[in-house]
Amino acid sequence: MSARQYEKLNAWALGFSLAIYGALIMLLLSILGVLGLFESAVSIMESFHIAYSLSLGGIIIGILEAAIFCFMSGVLIALFYNRFR
Repeated sequence: MSARQYEKLNAWALGFSLAIYGALIMLLLSILGVLGLFESAVSIMESFHIAYSLSLGGIIIGILEAAIFCFMSGVLIALFYNRFR
């Protein structure tokens, strides 16, 4: 393969994989926060995410928000990579 030929990143695949990763990390952080661990990380997430809290509704909204943010980030990363590579 020459230097000019490369495979492009699939923007949707990267977006979805990062969305799943972000949602799982937020879920894990929430579970650990309910158990009383990583309280400083939970307080940081509460300041960065609009409706995130350690209630059931806040956890669900936080997971959705993290998934959306990670999805958009993955798509943008792939688009920029494909454009400027």
